[in-house]
Amino acid sequence: MPPRKKTDSKRKRTTKDEQGKEFVPMYKKIASKAGRSTNRKPLSETTKQEIEEKKKQQQLEEASNKTRVGRKKKTTKPHSEEVEALWQGWKDVFLVGTEWNCYDFVYKIEWDFDHLHDFLFEEKEDEKAKKEDEKKEDDKEEKKKTIEERMPEGKKCFVFGCTEPQLINGEMVYIPALIAVVSDLAPPEKIGISSVQMVKEDIVDMDELKMSWTPFIPKNETAKNISFGNLPNVFALHCNLRRSQLKRMKEEDVRRYEYCLPYCFRPNRVIDEIKKENEGSIEMLYVIDGKRSAQFSFDPESDDLDTIVEEVCEDYDLDQKKHEKDLKDFIKDEVKKQKEKVKEKINQKQKEIDKMSQEQVKALNEMKVYKFYPQNSNPDLSSFKVSYVNRYYGKADKMF
Repeated sequence: MPPRKKTDSKRKRTTKDEQGKEFVPMYKKIASKAGRSTNRKPLSETTKQEIEEKKKQQQLEEASNKTRVGRKKKTTKPHSEEVEALWQGWKDVFLVGTEWNCYDFVYKIEWDFDHLHDFLFEEKEDEKAKKEDEKKEDDKEEKKKTIEERMPEGKKCFVFGCTEPQLINGEMVYIPALIAVVSDLAPPEKIGISSVQMVKEDIVDMDELKMSWTPFIPKNETAKNISFGNLPNVFALHCNLRRSQLKRMKEEDVRRYEYCLPYCFRPNRVIDEIKKENEGSIEMLYVIDGKRSAQFSFDPESDDLDTIVEEVCEDYDLDQKKHEKDLKDFIKDEVKKQKEKVKEKINQKQKEIDKMSQEQVKALNEMKVYKFYPQNSNPDLSSFKVSYVNRYYGKADKMF
């Protein structure tokens, strides 16, 4: 059987036309029915509604995002309610006397100081609102009634902070308290440094601790240029020391910030306060034969010298005949030293007052001190509020 001839698979197929001539046919690609526009099915009513609803939802989300610009999102933190757009400007105020490693604990809770914002800035904002819309005037007046007091016109206000740690529900909570000092002039730019361990208190300039009174301006007005024509009337205590610098500082220098308090006094009552502070019993330490000591207190106004000597000898098993004279001389010397210290303090304070102008003395005598606690309902701080500020400012005139 003869072998089959191999055929070329790539050979083109040909056909003959009516005249008998061969030609290669051209094949056209027929479009699928699904791709033809004429065969597209019209959208149903349900899909049209879905598209319209999605568009509306996107528009609503865009509008809501625009209103949220500059506002704080809702956050949930320990002992705090879900809050939105609370005033955060209070965090710019330096919390004097707070340990550096405790600052983060203060900000764990979202504290509400909106009432302090209203006290400091609401009056200016009300005036702007009246110019923009006079119809809201009645609402503003009702709002004013909810706040008992505002900063008097023409006065300046100086704000500093402190912390008051309290054990609440088994957890240590560092409660911030902000002090607003309203006066015609700035308080002394001094800081008092004293502690139980320190024998003597130091009164130093704020610059030494990198502290100063800086303009306290709301964020919506920060873009404005400050000039002599629009000087701010609210100032906050600010510290320029960075935490990163603490590692390079001596421990003694770091501790100074924990013992510092804003310094101030009222000229019309500071002398009486010094006398009152040094009234009462005087703590004494009597050394016995250079080996042991007897610790006791003596009040020059109410205690009898003979009675105290007798009690000390009985408590420490001393021979009264041997130690009576030495004890009496020791007590008299200590009383004399204490009186000299008090007299020296009064003289120093009087010299400080004499150097002041009448305007400064008047401003210090007439200044008002307001203490602001957070107005959070959780945790409840009502049982922890006290009007006492510090040893220099004494008690606040009003507490919020």
